[in-house]
Amino acid sequence: MQQTPAPGTFLRRFAGDILRLSLRVPADWRGRAFVRTNVGHAREARAERLAAALDARAPLAADWRDWPMEPEGKGTWSIRIPLAAPGLFAAKALFLPDGA
Repeated sequence: MQQTPAPGTFLRRFAGDILRLSLRVPADWRGRAFVRTNVGHAREARAERLAAALDARAPLAADWRDWPMEPEGKGTWSIRIPLAAPGLFAAKALFLPDGA
């Protein structure tokens, strides 16, 4: 599997930009692709970190969501994510084979 931009890449984007992510898998793989991200959930992330600091609880990463990617052709999936708010976000692509 190959994700673009590659995992661990740091990008500077601005509110109003569109982030495009793609995933390439072998063409014979059958299943669905997703992006697991916390984009758009800054409020939940802040609340969770504050609660963890005040209550000495481990954060649960409740701000992460899975968004379906669209097939573009044999073995290629992509998604365009609008960036509506400033913040530090992460995203990683994943592939779920049929039957998983």
